[in-house]
Amino acid sequence: GDHLTSEFGDESITADAVLALAAAGRPGDAAAIDSMLGYLAGRTAGYASSPEAAAKLALVALATGGDPRSFGGTDLVAAVSAGVQSDGSFGAFPGPYASGLGMIALAGSGEQVPAAMTDWLVARAEPTGGWGYDQGQPADADSTAMALLGLAAVAQPSAEASAAVAAALEWADSARQPDGSWPGFAPVNSTALLASALQQAGVDQPGPGAYLTGLQATDGSLPTGAAGADAADLLATAQATLLLSGHSYLSLATGPKPAPATTEPTECSGVWVVVDASALGGDVVTSCAPAHATGAEALASAGFDAERASGMVCRIAGLPQRCEVAATAYWSYWQASPEGDEYGPWGYATLGPDSTAPAGGAAGSRRTGPCRRT
Repeated sequence: GDHLTSEFGDESITADAVLALAAAGRPGDAAAIDSMLGYLAGRTAGYASSPEAAAKLALVALATGGDPRSFGGTDLVAAVSAGVQSDGSFGAFPGPYASGLGMIALAGSGEQVPAAMTDWLVARAEPTGGWGYDQGQPADADSTAMALLGLAAVAQPSAEASAAVAAALEWADSARQPDGSWPGFAPVNSTALLASALQQAGVDQPGPGAYLTGLQATDGSLPTGAAGADAADLLATAQATLLLSGHSYLSLATGPKPAPATTEPTECSGVWVVVDASALGGDVVTSCAPAHATGAEALASAGFDAERASGMVCRIAGLPQRCEVAATAYWSYWQASPEGDEYGPWGYATLGPDSTAPAGGAAGSRRTGPCRRT
């Protein structure tokens, strides 16, 4: 068929399936993705009647190389923009989750996230760190994850936003369970969502990944993780796929899709290293790394000078001007593997360059974070 079914809405779960398959990046899924895109395009006018649904479909368009300004005959970007209220809240049911979704959709579409959206979201952060589904409610993994991703989409975050992000990262670390999960109505979903947001912020997430794969059935599906709920769940499986593929909603909306083509050099006996400084006014430079025991060694072997702050790469080849690391501004690490004579899609690395060993012929990319660090 051309869609999935769910008690929460066929369009919604089909959109989640498309995002999961786009994150996995398997060429064999192209026909299934196209079929589901056709289904969603035919129902856009009705489904995208709420700003939140329009934002979700905009993510689908961006993740699959489509145009969110003309999807199913609808300008989804305009619909998302219209959902931003004068006080900075977003959607028919305002909250951190909705705001994050709207901010990601706008940033991925090349629009500036209104300052009012950032201010509204920051004002609702809990004093102890993180976000709850409503102001004054205890912080939870889902709300915190979407708030973090939304703020990571802001090009020039305020000092208040950066402080809220730092506090949320501390809360997330303290709330993590011994098995690597975070509690919630559906722990698998909550864990996948928050871990993907932390991964987007440059925090390695081996624990949550092990938690998810430990619950995975032989057919690849996952349950929600709730007590007594052992059956396969479509949304849990889709959201887990994002994390296990090294993606988040934000990286799907703003990250690189195909590996950049290169004409020179044309041969490499090691691995290719691509440094993308275009968001800083620099160039996209491809170089061969003969030595590649780790991603960090490959970067140096390819001839790129890197500086660090707090153990993380903060400057490559003199960019940016200031050497600092923040949750919303950093050099991120991506990888792509050969597929015949070409390369598959870039995938956000789940481990840092010091903890990875690129295989010969693979491609590694260093690029500025989703905030377009400038």
